[in-house]
Amino acid sequence: MSKLKLLLLICVLLISSYHFSIDVRNAVLGVNDFIINKTYDAYTNITNSVKKYFNQVEQIQDLRIENEILKKYEILYNNLLIDYDELSKAHHLNKYNFNLSMARVLTYEKMGDLNKFWLSYSNLKPNKIYGLVYDNNAVGIMYENDNRAYALSIYDEKSAISVRIGSKNIPAIVQGAKNAVYANFIIDYEKVNIGDEVYTSGKDLIFIDGIYIGKIAKIIDEAGYKRALLSDTKTLYPYKYVYVVSNE
Repeated sequence: MSKLKLLLLICVLLISSYHFSIDVRNAVLGVNDFIINKTYDAYTNITNSVKKYFNQVEQIQDLRIENEILKKYEILYNNLLIDYDELSKAHHLNKYNFNLSMARVLTYEKMGDLNKFWLSYSNLKPNKIYGLVYDNNAVGIMYENDNRAYALSIYDEKSAISVRIGSKNIPAIVQGAKNAVYANFIIDYEKVNIGDEVYTSGKDLIFIDGIYIGKIAKIIDEAGYKRALLSDTKTLYPYKYVYVVSNE
């Protein structure tokens, strides 16, 4: 009888140890899963922090490069002012005072229209049109709309800029039309050529004289006037800084 009790006791202990080992194993696995999850979370957080750090470093480097470029532009701008003042005095020209400042292109006015934008610009005056310059090209105009800075690309049909064409400074008006840019109202008897360069004339008091817009790519004869399709033009894009030209 004592052997039977001993055998039963051994069976009970074996069964108990088996269930106990399962509980222990489950507990250990639970702790293991918790540690792994926390480790992955920590790894993800560290990875994100490292990426954020290097992104910030890259942005700082980009800003430093951009700052150097802006310094060069500032030097060129100041030199141009000196040259302009000297030419004005030498030829008894009326002095045209203007300022250059910066604005950031924030976003499109609405999806699907790539020629209308909202800008960030603090010195906006009502009933005034400003010229926009990017990479030494005239790229659009800006004015106040709902107390915000509102811009039209030169590709927009409501954008109109006074220009001169070629070495003879033939006058015209640059306007946008269906994602293209045209020099309109060219006097019929004036001869323009493919490849002639087009610059702002400054006569509309929006831009100063001599800012590049594009080249003549195609000439179209119309009743009493000619118009020319332009190539080598630039337009506005979101998240870019542009120069704002304002006359005083």
